[in-house]
Amino acid sequence: MTTEAIVAPILLSIFIIAGLYFFYYSTYTAVQTLGASKWPVTNGEIKRVKIDDSADDDGYYYETTINYTYTVNGLIYHSNRTAYGLISWSVFWFSSRVFMESTKNYPLVSVRYSPENPAESTLAVGVHRFHVANFIFSSIWLVFCIFMAKSVLLKHYHEYSNLLVFISN
Repeated sequence: MTTEAIVAPILLSIFIIAGLYFFYYSTYTAVQTLGASKWPVTNGEIKRVKIDDSADDDGYYYETTINYTYTVNGLIYHSNRTAYGLISWSVFWFSSRVFMESTKNYPLVSVRYSPENPAESTLAVGVHRFHVANFIFSSIWLVFCIFMAKSVLLKHYHEYSNLLVFISN
């Protein structure tokens, strides 16, 4: 059996598992943000905002950090979640609207919090561009990996079938 016939399925399996995880994460965060849209709202205050920008051949990237506090039933909570699924660094086009909407009344913010666990909160709810982008990217990734796996299996079909015959004997 050739090295390619051994290594290619292992690498493709890793890529498929990564794609499945990213697809799951994309779906999970979209469901989370839709669920959070039904949570109660309280007033909060931004305590710290940090925006770092960097550029490469693909464009500008921004790393944002927002720390805010809010009060529920007399208890003060701290959080840094802007939106479910929004990672701290992102292409500006995907995340700018969420950031702008969340901080439009700076330093005051509207905070949605979980009634079952008030320590869990978010500033932005609803499906946004970055949710759609994550879902599309993970779907394309999976389709590509599946077609690559099919190609590898067809290319090395005889080697794999001989291995199965050897194992069964």
